[in-house]
Amino acid sequence: MQEITVYTLFDITETGVVRSFKMDNLPFTTKNGITILREFEWRFARQQQSNLEVLLQVMSLRTQIHDIETHGFKKEPLIKHKFSKNFKGKHNVWSLTFAVEQMGALESDGNPIGALCNDCNHVPMLVNLNETVNDSYLDCNKSNVYFVVNK
Repeated sequence: MQEITVYTLFDITETGVVRSFKMDNLPFTTKNGITILREFEWRFARQQQSNLEVLLQVMSLRTQIHDIETHGFKKEPLIKHKFSKNFKGKHNVWSLTFAVEQMGALESDGNPIGALCNDCNHVPMLVNLNETVNDSYLDCNKSNVYFVVNK
């Protein structure tokens, strides 16, 4: 199995909120330890989880992904990342690591993860969460998401 890490500027916080709101669900403690007491908080956490689910679904289009580990986010200087140079300063960066058995399924045009990048381009994401950039679509070309094949 080969391990890959994805970095993004979109809020893909894993909250565990996977269903529609019902008062019976409250209070609810999310996977990241936040206790939800109100409908607004539930809907916010559901949108964060939805972004994560969208990214996982796109990454699963060509091959089965395994051992998914979300890392939350860090506010850090983007200069240490491979995001577009158009994004400057410190921003919230989310990452997750996963493994694949068939790396060849992700290859395109000589890039071992080229198909993965192509699949991510222009996928709409939910915004106005905890992201600190003004963008609304995943885009490897615009570099608001990128993948690293881990050694």
